[in-house]
Amino acid sequence: YDGKVIIHKEESPGQWQQIYVYQEMSSSVNSIAWAPHEYDLCLACCSADGKVVVLSHNQNDTWSASLFPEFCPLGVNSVTWAPFGSPQGEGLPAKRLATASCDNMVRIWVLPEGEREWKIEDELKQHTDWVRDVAWAPSIGLPCNTLASCSEDGSVLIWSQDTVPGPWSCTVVTKMDAPVWSVSWSITGSVLAVSSGDSSVTLWKESLDRSWVEINNVNEDLNQPPVSEVADIHS
Repeated sequence: YDGKVIIHKEESPGQWQQIYVYQEMSSSVNSIAWAPHEYDLCLACCSADGKVVVLSHNQNDTWSASLFPEFCPLGVNSVTWAPFGSPQGEGLPAKRLATASCDNMVRIWVLPEGEREWKIEDELKQHTDWVRDVAWAPSIGLPCNTLASCSEDGSVLIWSQDTVPGPWSCTVVTKMDAPVWSVSWSITGSVLAVSSGDSSVTLWKESLDRSWVEINNVNEDLNQPPVSEVADIHS
């Protein structure tokens, strides 16, 4: 909540040392995300004052900050990187990331190779309240870009893009009766975990007809008695 991003380095096993502090945010830092390692050391950060910045490590062991154009003074809640090797359009390779903000939108940002300024590539409008989280699905060789987003309005959405540049299609995973705080993909991108304001964590998977089905409710599993107790009850 002090507006700082602090980077530490493990100098020796178990011994961490502070190596850099970025303190140009004027409000709480809501989300940070390391870039794919192929981009070297790059850290994306966003804050409640609406700022988004990418911190990059330089060869001379200094850090530089690339501040995005201001686009949402209400605040930015989440940031996520596109996987290295995700589908791109013709031309120079580009870095991409997505932001979730308090103006109810998900935005796709692009930085073509050789350029210094991040630019908005797409704005995804479907949520009707603050977008709390956005997560880019891992790249598993499929020729499409896939994002998950969740909102204060209780909705969880999947965004898909088959060609770059090209339109994003939207699929509703679920509409809950409580705000949804976070979404997270499994390492293969086949299962989506969702946490919501009713204290539940659910797992979702896409079926053959492209609809999304709940495959597990973690809370229900936690409330189940241990196997030994079940055996005692039925003995």
